[in-house]
Amino acid sequence: MGIDSKPPVFSWQISSKQNGFIQSACQLYVSDNYATFKNRSASGWNSGKIKTDQSINISYAGKTLSAARKYYWRVQVWDKNNQGYRSIIDSFTTALFTKDDWGKAKWIGYDELADSMRVVPGVHFPGAKSLGNKAMQRSVVPLFRKKFSVTKKIKNATAFITGLGQYEFMLNGKKVGNSFLAPGWTYYDKRVLYNVYDITKHLKNDDNAIGVIVGNGFYNINRERYFKFITAFGFPKMICKINIEYEDGSVLVIVSDKTWKTSSSPITYSSIFGGEDYDARLEQEGWDQPGFDDKSWQNALAVKAPKGLLEPESIYPVIIKDSFEVKKIIQPAKEVFVYDFGQNASGIIEVKLKGKKGQIVRLIPSELLNKERLA
Repeated sequence: MGIDSKPPVFSWQISSKQNGFIQSACQLYVSDNYATFKNRSASGWNSGKIKTDQSINISYAGKTLSAARKYYWRVQVWDKNNQGYRSIIDSFTTALFTKDDWGKAKWIGYDELADSMRVVPGVHFPGAKSLGNKAMQRSVVPLFRKKFSVTKKIKNATAFITGLGQYEFMLNGKKVGNSFLAPGWTYYDKRVLYNVYDITKHLKNDDNAIGVIVGNGFYNINRERYFKFITAFGFPKMICKINIEYEDGSVLVIVSDKTWKTSSSPITYSSIFGGEDYDARLEQEGWDQPGFDDKSWQNALAVKAPKGLLEPESIYPVIIKDSFEVKKIIQPAKEVFVYDFGQNASGIIEVKLKGKKGQIVRLIPSELLNKERLA
């Protein structure tokens, strides 16, 4: 998803029971129409039979590929005895190559940081006193939503989206993709990464709703609490373009703009170093689903775009790989419990709580305990 190489290159692996298998030739087919492979035609590229044993980095040499388009491809190879073998059909989706390809999509936010309050490049701990009142303001961690209707049978649906510093993208109440802390961290005045998702199976032939929550990440680190580094490129913001291609050939395009609705989230404080405050009393059940009443929400604000160039994220995402159970629980003081997981780890705490509205629970991570067995 999100191929922006010009030209893209193709590679394949051969699995054979034949001892000493050697590829003697290959032929590549590329098309934006899945059906054309039935008769071995290819509207994008038919390389013809190429005599080569190379199976990596074969450059595309067909018609110019369009932005935001799904293409299908397959390869046929021949062995040293001229016996041919065809691969399964695979696919790839091209990126948005230029700024114009984003169409009318706008960067939107809940509010905007004044240019005079930017802290770019960032400042390490010793230089904090020189910043005056910069990087002191607590930003809103916003929710964004957009309702839309699907009226015909869908062929393909693709979302191009990012949120700075980090975001989570929901459709009809379910998270899209398995990335954690997306997108990857960059120097945002040079590069901004976006993600591409196939959302065909997430949509229904009826009313649908997009929900996005955007946090600070490394885009905005204030000095209200503990920090190692301070930076303020801006307040949380996002951009999105969704292409829904119907079976009849028509296309519905949804873009982020001032018609989207926004509200503050239950996350009242967020910092990559200083942690997070979450007020469960501010939860809005169903906010990312079609039937939610958003009349009390405000329209999103069109904000300044980051200075960096938008590029598709090509690195492997951070994902949750494992979970650890608590090994030991001790109570060193009244209303204080220490949960020992038996090892250091970068992770997220999952806990079930029962109590009264307004009660505060503090979770403090630590690598070591002091003499009093406290963090």
